[in-house]
Amino acid sequence: MGRENMKKSYTGEFDLWKLIAAIVIVILHSEYLPVEAERTYFHGGSIMVELFFLVSGFFLAKSALCGKDFPKNGTRGGDTWNFFVKKIGGTYPYLLFSIIIGVIVKTAFYHQDFLQLIKNGVRALTELLFLKSAGWASGTFVPQGWYLSAIMLSILILYPCIRKWGRSFVQLFCPVAAVLILGYLFHKFGHFRNPDAWCTFFNKGLLRGFAEISLGCFCFIMAERVQEIRLTRFARVLCSVVEYGALAAIILYSNTESCWDMDCESVILMAVAVIIMGSKASILSEVWDKVPVMPWLGKFSMMLYLNHMYWVWIFAVIGLEMEYPPMLALYYVCSCLSALVCWWVVDYIRTMARRCRVLLVEEQKDYVA
Repeated sequence: MGRENMKKSYTGEFDLWKLIAAIVIVILHSEYLPVEAERTYFHGGSIMVELFFLVSGFFLAKSALCGKDFPKNGTRGGDTWNFFVKKIGGTYPYLLFSIIIGVIVKTAFYHQDFLQLIKNGVRALTELLFLKSAGWASGTFVPQGWYLSAIMLSILILYPCIRKWGRSFVQLFCPVAAVLILGYLFHKFGHFRNPDAWCTFFNKGLLRGFAEISLGCFCFIMAERVQEIRLTRFARVLCSVVEYGALAAIILYSNTESCWDMDCESVILMAVAVIIMGSKASILSEVWDKVPVMPWLGKFSMMLYLNHMYWVWIFAVIGLEMEYPPMLALYYVCSCLSALVCWWVVDYIRTMARRCRVLLVEEQKDYVA
């Protein structure tokens, strides 16, 4: 156990909870479906975005502190840029697919003409460049894309700082920044939701993301410490109860009417759960690690998160009339199918692009004089 294991270990529980969080958020957005309903499910489900931020911060710290050695002549700016490009490479093509569909569907939703379609495509540049959380968004075609914007902008601040000051920065600055920023947001708004609100100089979603990613970085340090402890089987069972009980309680509470009054407590419980996941202290951790489809489900959760909101507009455009329960089921199935289509199309284009590169770009060789 210890830091060496933290460098190499895969944790299936992260992918499990990311998928569950994505499903909750998809169901949450069913409140925008064109249907009259007395009550939709998981009205407070946006709290699950906090889990995404915490997990992102965990892996940000893991990459910065435990990643492969960088070239000796490299710079922190170059290291940061390389990490940033790698991060974008895993997300950007799928976001681009979602934005293209969103531009087309939203143009149809507002009955706009071809010229407006072109204008909407140009307006989508702010989302493509991850500028939405910085206040640049003149158009919104993937409303949930603010989360990616907050992550990418936070990376450019946190990653070089962690590379320079290491664990001292994560142990001292990150938790303090999280406490102060989240305290400010809760005092000002009473909750962490509504990411589009403006806080004088910053978008609320950006502050929320930066604070919770910082907290996720601190969770990585704490997970290292926990993993160095030789826990008994009974202690690991207790850790499982805490992790699954806390996250299940948050999800169930998000389905109540007073779901927005426990944001601070929810973030604390989620942070504890992330520490347990990351340290593999749960007795169930090794079970999920052995399930071969878990990495696939983790990636699918991102596709599902990016490819569900435009179905709200599609259902409105076609004038679909159904009761809420069957429309919710149809909406969820369509979201899953569109996520799979996005995955297949993007990966197919990537494969074809690699083949074209082989035909067009000559491989460099070392020549001996």
